[in-house]
Amino acid sequence: MSYIPNMCGGYVVCACMIFGDPQGAIPIGEYRWVLDYDYYQDPEHHEITFGPNEPGTYFMGFFRFGHSYGFLMDDELQTFSNWKTYEYPTPPFPQMVTRTFMLDWTGQLPYPKGQDYLNPEPQQCGDPGTYYFGGDINKDCYVDFEDFALFTAGWLGCTNPADPNCLQ
Repeated sequence: MSYIPNMCGGYVVCACMIFGDPQGAIPIGEYRWVLDYDYYQDPEHHEITFGPNEPGTYFMGFFRFGHSYGFLMDDELQTFSNWKTYEYPTPPFPQMVTRTFMLDWTGQLPYPKGQDYLNPEPQQCGDPGTYYFGGDINKDCYVDFEDFALFTAGWLGCTNPADPNCLQ
């Protein structure tokens, strides 16, 4: 697959059919597009709302939603078929009606929620945002005898940079 590398959290791939009648008997065509989400957003939960457009004679239906790690180019977008959510509203709704889709892909994506590096929430010791107490010299998230041993190893050592014997 030749797509643009992911510069955000990921992409929701969307598709719907456009109909010329409210019963969905006159298909006009298919519309496909991608929506990006931020790196700190949960990749498995999305809310997509279609707001009212200009009044017209078109109806939207047969919605499909999927996920991609990168922005799909035209060819990949048109052949994309890894749909995770299908919506078949019957009959298709007019384009001037607001419709919201709640996508829940819990456990379907093989990577965890992105981390917010501005306000990190560390999951384990050493993750970005981990707070270390001042005495935690070896940064193992415990202040214990190992830290004390590291502290005392340099006890009474030379701190004079002008003394050539300090470089031992």
